Amino acid sequence: FTTKIEHSIGYITINKPPINALNSHDWLSFYKLFEEQAFNDEIKAIIIDSHGKGFCSGTDSNEHKDLAFEKKVRVYEKINGGVWKLVQAIERSQVPVIVCCSNFVVGAGMLIAMSADFIFAESKTQFKFPGIKLGVFAGISNALSLLPKPLAKKMLYTGEPIFAEELFKYGVITEICSTKKALLKESIELAKKITSHKREHLIMMKSLILENKNHSSSLKNELSASINLLKSLD
Repeated sequence: FTTKIEHSIGYITINKPPINALNSHDWLSFYKLFEEQAFNDEIKAIIIDSHGKGFCSGTDSNEHKDLAFEKKVRVYEKINGGVWKLVQAIERSQVPVIVCCSNFVVGAGMLIAMSADFIFAESKTQFKFPGIKLGVFAGISNALSLLPKPLAKKMLYTGEPIFAEELFKYGVITEICSTKKALLKESIELAKKITSHKREHLIMMKSLILENKNHSSSLKNELSASINLLKSLD
């Protein structure tokens, strides 16, 4: 990850080639970096973007694929703990969060995007929950709250992607951009409008909006379901 602060905007960039798959240590580091920015009095808005082929492909399966069962469960639990902490931090951040999505957003990467206040995306970006194929159930509550239920169920039951243009039609995505350069430019323009206001006003607005949006408790249950299924298969 790389971070910076410019003109009251905090930036966090995911940079783990080739596909930005994050392991248990990465998720916890991401959470800590985000919290540092979210509670920084200098920052009024946060932009999360990425380098490389796509935004985030979720968790790094290489971390646990060759482990014995008990060790694999422990790694899953660490990953789930880091994901839940990060997603809850994004959702409950004192200041608005903008996510810039390009090419692909998969699994836990979807949770990052769906927990933010605004999603900007390149036109051909694919959003995908492949959990049905893997026995991973995180993100159900997010999908059902943001999308029409028939569409969300199709996405969850099949594991097939939904493209940015379709999500834009349902108001999930704030803006579609033709290039990655335009993606960052447009997100910065929105962040500048946000940062023109007093930080205490933004904090109050975010807290009031949060009263009508809280998926963290449901997400924790969904993450636990994946672990319980894994244990039942032993």
